[in-house]
Amino acid sequence: MLSVLNASASDNEDRSERIRDFVSLGGKVVGAVAGSAIGLLGGPEAALAGGAAGTTVGEVLASAGVEFFDRRLAERQGVRAAAALAVATVEIDRRLAEGERPRPDFADYPAEDSDASQVLEGTLMTAANSYEQRKVPYMGRFFANLAFDETVSVSLANLILKLLDRLTYGQFRVLATLASENYLEMLIQLGAERREGTFSSNDDVVAEMDELSSIGLIGVGQTDGQVVPLTAVIEGSSWRTMDLYRARLTPLGVRVHRLLGLAAMPDYERDAVVASLRGQA
Repeated sequence: MLSVLNASASDNEDRSERIRDFVSLGGKVVGAVAGSAIGLLGGPEAALAGGAAGTTVGEVLASAGVEFFDRRLAERQGVRAAAALAVATVEIDRRLAEGERPRPDFADYPAEDSDASQVLEGTLMTAANSYEQRKVPYMGRFFANLAFDETVSVSLANLILKLLDRLTYGQFRVLATLASENYLEMLIQLGAERREGTFSSNDDVVAEMDELSSIGLIGVGQTDGQVVPLTAVIEGSSWRTMDLYRARLTPLGVRVHRLLGLAAMPDYERDAVVASLRGQA
């Protein structure tokens, strides 16, 4: 990859053009966000807010765009990677403009082999390979939130990326639902009605919850506040029989929810989870 520090004017223009061409693909997924990202990354330098830190983080983002453009991914892959990059760029710039400071290992080492570059590559590859387009904006938010969260190690970030590659958008919706106190109240009533035999939950949402339990993102809430694995509870073979009101995010589930920015998921997506748990189409 080229560096803005040692490239000629013609090299910089070629680089900027490749960034603009790549990020513009993301407009098919995230609309005007892609245009905003082009404005931030498409010049000779990545002009993000935040002074030197913003320039460094912007260089990481721009370099990733050039690399992915040069790989000539299949069109759908390119579109999704570009969309995730656009979302990450705009969100990072917003937080820098508000005075937040990125984590030092993401702001001080813009080399190709830096932690930031490697995690960003993993993020964009996960977005590129996703067959569910609705996951893509949340992948962008994942990197943007990670850039400001020093509590998440690079090794943990890479582990989470592997999990995100496996999760469906339906499982994103389940995580968003269980993190909401308002929806947990709904699950109490819903569980009581289901125990009375009024309905059965749809197979897809039960399978989604069971897999989230198997990979350690949701569990069974205890009276002392702990969340234990579903299999650790006597009656815990499946969420088809387990009381729904006891479903809770594990500590890892809470981190995944926060990094993906799932609190911003529209309520109609959570409503769809409740409807499916109620056995409705």
